[in-house]
Amino acid sequence: ATILAMPGVAAATGLAVAPAVNPRSPTENLILFGLNAAQTPSTLTGMKIPPGVAKRWLETRIGAISDEQTARDMGWKPNDSITLQLPPGFVTGSGSNRLELILLGIYPGRSVVGGIIMRDDYLREAFPFSRQLGQVFVRPARPGEAQDLASRIDAHFQAGAHPTLSAPLSDFRESAGRQVSTIRLLIQGAIAIAFFTMVLIVANAVMQSVRERLGEMAVMQALGFQERTILLLVFAEVFV
Repeated sequence: ATILAMPGVAAATGLAVAPAVNPRSPTENLILFGLNAAQTPSTLTGMKIPPGVAKRWLETRIGAISDEQTARDMGWKPNDSITLQLPPGFVTGSGSNRLELILLGIYPGRSVVGGIIMRDDYLREAFPFSRQLGQVFVRPARPGEAQDLASRIDAHFQAGAHPTLSAPLSDFRESAGRQVSTIRLLIQGAIAIAFFTMVLIVANAVMQSVRERLGEMAVMQALGFQERTILLLVFAEVFV
């Protein structure tokens, strides 16, 4: 509410999260995202939430929306009633280990948040531990003022109990891209090391095998096998 009242802010929504058990893979968790139903369509415009779905979401306390990929993977369709099991040790504020949702619609766009999204007020009510927001998404009234707005938000909360670290979304994407590139480089390096280690092991095994069969190869050569044929047999063994 404080951010929404600041000059230059067009829309804003906080993000809360909670875990659930993935219905398709009980050993994995499914992250539930909580967003403000009134502010999300105008804040995260890339999601392209249909107006009818946005209206129903605002009117339905246990309503949720999902991106197309998640709905396809889970086999969910609009108006489905969804019962999600909570991980061991997690219960709702009422003491239940299940969470009931209604999938109101599927949004076709892409955004920084993807998956199943419920109303943040219902999520914080169900999970008291998630009352504190981890992130807040803000859409400036004028895109060119994003950096200035980020600085003003940080300056406002700097002296408070929960100072913020704000930046345009493009900065976070660039940072995430650099992290992905670093991870990819590390994986490629590990694969290269494993490959050359494998080559050394195979080469050592082949050399030992050849040394032990020099007599047999000499007999083959005496029987008329060409050296090239014997060499090809050795290479065939290496490739296998």
